[in-house]
Amino acid sequence: MPARDPSQVRVTGPLAPHADGFRAALDAQGFSPWSQMFYLHLLADVSRWLAAQNLDGSGLTDASTAAFIQDRRARGRARFRSVQGLAPLMSFLRDAGAAPLPEAAEAPGDEAGILEAEFAGHLTADRGLRPPTVTHYASSARRFLRSLPAGGDGGILAGLTADAIWSFVIAESSRRGARSLNSDVTAVRSLLRFLHLKGRIPRSDGRGRPLGCGLAASADDPEDPA
Repeated sequence: MPARDPSQVRVTGPLAPHADGFRAALDAQGFSPWSQMFYLHLLADVSRWLAAQNLDGSGLTDASTAAFIQDRRARGRARFRSVQGLAPLMSFLRDAGAAPLPEAAEAPGDEAGILEAEFAGHLTADRGLRPPTVTHYASSARRFLRSLPAGGDGGILAGLTADAIWSFVIAESSRRGARSLNSDVTAVRSLLRFLHLKGRIPRSDGRGRPLGCGLAASADDPEDPA
C-alpha cells in the first residue's frame, strides 16, 4: 500500500537526492499532502526508470520523457500519463539543473526564456526574494508567457492582452487548487509589473483595458507593501 505521508515515500536511483527539494517545492506551491504523495511516487517511478535505462537526470530529454510516458501507459498506470501530467516534476528538475531544458527552449533567441531569465534576475537582484520564491515565480511566468497567442512580428508580448491573461488564469484554475492558483496569479501580477517598469508593455492593452486588472493581490505577495 502506498505511503500516505509524502516524507515516507522512498525514492531510489539518480533522482533520489532531489526528493526532499521536490516535496518542499510542492508544499510551497500549495499542493496538499495527498497530492504531494502522488507526485513523490511519480518521482520515484521516473528515477527507477532512468536507473533501468542506465541514465541519470541529464537523460530526461524530450525523447526519453516520451518513452517514459509510453512505458507508464503500457504498465497501466492511471495517473501522469501525459507531458502535461509530468509538468510540475519536469519544471522542478529543470529549475534545479537536474534535467535538460526542452529542446525548443534551448534555441538561441527564445523570447519566453529570455524574459523569464530577466524576470528571475529582477526578483533576485532588485526585490531580494528568496530562491524558492524566485524559482516558483519564474516557473509561473514561463507557463504564462508560453500560453500567449502568437504575436507575429511584434514578438511574444504582442499577444499579451487582458483576454490572454484571463484565458491563462481560467486554464490554470481547471487543474490547480485555490492556493496554487493564487500563487500563480501573484506571479503573473509581479511579471506584469516588471514588464511595465522596463517599458516592455503599456499599462493597458490595445482596447484600452488595464493589463492584469482584476487580478487580486495576495496577502502573501512579497512585492506588495504591507
